[in-house]
Amino acid sequence: MYFNHFDAFQAELAARSAQKIGSADDFKIIVTQVAYPIGTLMRAGSTIPIDYSACIPATAPVAYDAPNLFPAYTLSKALAVDLGLDNDVIKKLADFGVNVSASDKIQFSVKGSSVQTLADTDLNKTLRNPGCREIIKGNTAWLVRGYIEGQRDFSLEKNGRVTIDGNIQKIASFNVNGGKESGLSLVDDKSVGFLQIISQVSTVSDSTSPVFEKPTAQNIPGRTYIQQDRQDTSESGLEISKALKLKQFRVMGVEKLATSEMPDTAQVRFFNDQDKQAAEEALAELRQLYPGATLKRVGLPAASGHLEIWLPKVR
Repeated sequence: MYFNHFDAFQAELAARSAQKIGSADDFKIIVTQVAYPIGTLMRAGSTIPIDYSACIPATAPVAYDAPNLFPAYTLSKALAVDLGLDNDVIKKLADFGVNVSASDKIQFSVKGSSVQTLADTDLNKTLRNPGCREIIKGNTAWLVRGYIEGQRDFSLEKNGRVTIDGNIQKIASFNVNGGKESGLSLVDDKSVGFLQIISQVSTVSDSTSPVFEKPTAQNIPGRTYIQQDRQDTSESGLEISKALKLKQFRVMGVEKLATSEMPDTAQVRFFNDQDKQAAEEALAELRQLYPGATLKRVGLPAASGHLEIWLPKVR
């Protein structure tokens, strides 16, 4: 099967996963862009964390094998990038003489798939913890409930261009396999949670039981949010804020987060296809300060126009 559209492929992966964990209306399965720990709370309609520890389960959910969960797929280059074969990896391939063009097709498969997620009873117990209840009381939040894990295998179609020095065995977190005769394959060096299971959680008051359901888009105006490392004393956040405001972006200001919450490289995260052009405009501004900044498509429902600018962590 060939896919070149993010939403369609995410829906396909979610449907396959549901065959193993059951189809329900109290969670959504998305492509992981931010690998928060199970139990992390995020603001509804965003990937901005609220709390990491208050809703952590007493015991971690058991991971169980789900062999042959996914067939092999053929993806466009752009979709492969969204799935984790990021532009830094593609640039490194180019350094070694392997050029991946926009028209190239990439085979995608998953080895050793498994599931680790909170069962309904465990989630209920977790949400009843006083600290967890206090945070979500009267609010709606998104909770990381679990992951579908496995080793992703990105294989370039066999042709004369797909050759690489046999001494090159690793690029970033991928093991490199193959050469001129066998084609070229990039495989995760270890199992990763490439799909994330998210539930929307809320509670009205102390007297009511917590509710968990499938995440839904929030009925709020779309805005642009800027996140900066708390240890970053530069004016980068303010600079990008000013630049975006000049471009008529509705910027909500600069928020400071802990270093552990920040990505390694600067990012623009967008949630809706119709916002991709605006996200690319924001990315162009961000690259004035951070040339290696990347674009990330998040498969969660969010308000139209919602963008997130994430500056890199301080090293």
